[in-house]
Amino acid sequence: MKFALTSPAFLSGLLVILAAYGKIQNVVNKQVYKFAEAEMQHLGILIIIAGFIFVLLLFYIISVLSLIAKYYHFNLVKNNNKFQMEYGFFKTKKTTISMNRVQAVVVKQTLLRRLLNIASVKLVIISNSKKEDTEKDIIVMPVIEKANLESFLGKFFPSIPISNLEVKKASSKTFYYDLRNAIIISVLVDVVLGIMAYRITWLLAVIILLSGLIFVGPAYLKARRSGLAIMDKHFLYLQNNQFFSKNTYFIPRESIQLIERRQSVWLAKKSFAHLRLNCRSGNGERIIAVKYLPEELIDEVVDWY
Repeated sequence: MKFALTSPAFLSGLLVILAAYGKIQNVVNKQVYKFAEAEMQHLGILIIIAGFIFVLLLFYIISVLSLIAKYYHFNLVKNNNKFQMEYGFFKTKKTTISMNRVQAVVVKQTLLRRLLNIASVKLVIISNSKKEDTEKDIIVMPVIEKANLESFLGKFFPSIPISNLEVKKASSKTFYYDLRNAIIISVLVDVVLGIMAYRITWLLAVIILLSGLIFVGPAYLKARRSGLAIMDKHFLYLQNNQFFSKNTYFIPRESIQLIERRQSVWLAKKSFAHLRLNCRSGNGERIIAVKYLPEELIDEVVDWY
């Protein structure tokens, strides 16, 4: 239930509607749009906002109900080095995954789940065939309380030395670089859009607020959540942020196909660098990266590998 209520999946429905709108626009007569535009002007901004909120709530409710039906009575069992999952309301689905296919364990938290101290646990796996869905990670625990995460990992992934984990807090320079880049982009967007809407004060305020939310907010979270640590000689811990989602990876060394240390001339002067690593995912590869970390830490990981 918590997984469904805190999932951002309903936004994909809106994207489908917007994509369909682009195609419909080429078919519907322009006079129809002019008539609709004239009618909308009489409705007022408040009714339009209320309609938009209603659409959001509708997609949210549909998304919640579909996810509840999909993961109803989720059950996970580990037997003979294999994970066996069974779930579903209208149609029961059974999935078996060998541990040999697991390339990394991922703990994912959206912003709302972070506030509620819950998370989802996923697996990055190798696909058995080209017909298999290779774009999505396999969910082995739709929702779990953060307090129970260590015991869950200890039970199903005993090789991960979670108790030995020590992660240093992000450096102030990490915040500086991420926020600097985001603010520059945000200001450029504000200037370009502001030129077109400079006469409408409230619209300018909305543009500035949204650009800050879209660019500066994720940049702050990216810096705050950037983490890297060697757990032992077999496992690497890596944490990063994607928009508003926190991703924590536990990666076996044998699953890493490539480690790349990146550093510009300017970062070299500041003793900072980036790290990118590749592991197999589906029929392709997964690139996992952290940026703007002390080069000493990056070099330790490169030497460990």
